Amino acid sequence: MIESKLDGFILNVLGFTNVNIPNPDIALRELRHKFVGSEIQMMRADRVAGLEHLSFAAENAVRAVRQGRGRSKSVAMETLLFTSGQRQISRALERLGVTPQTREVVITIFSSQSLNEDEVNAFVASVFEGKRLDAVVEISSGKKIRELCRLYGISSQELSAARLPSEGAKSLVKRLILERSALLSTGT
Repeated sequence: MIESKLDGFILNVLGFTNVNIPNPDIALRELRHKFVGSEIQMMRADRVAGLEHLSFAAENAVRAVRQGRGRSKSVAMETLLFTSGQRQISRALERLGVTPQTREVVITIFSSQSLNEDEVNAFVASVFEGKRLDAVVEISSGKKIRELCRLYGISSQELSAARLPSEGAKSLVKRLILERSALLSTGT
């Protein structure tokens, strides 16, 4: 579990692989019921460009909600919007929503105090099968790079034009996705 402090919240990020979630809505509801007082979001990990992508989205989400600029009152939902690079919840869910076919999941938990990692792991394991693997959010293959480019609308021309000297593909794709997320906070 990756934990960081964020403007009054403690953000916990948990990655899982080989999951089996027959009904994602019920699974999310069970997680939210167990961790009352926390805000929880579940997303497809194969469509996240690394921990920096999630952290950047979470920072922008907290800022938007605190400043009353959020599209929702929920930091968890705003995080989904910023991570997806979408302004509409329905489009964000299309991009990052978990389905019964999803096999890699990342969960974000915003809480006011530190959570017991063993308790969180045990409960999540009881909600859906899977193996804890926080690295599922990272860009680890050319296949994930291609899928992220397709999903976030990054063309080969944009990749060529935006590449910095000696910048690798993973870094470049991550940077371009973060730029798209940043555009949401500017309103453009």
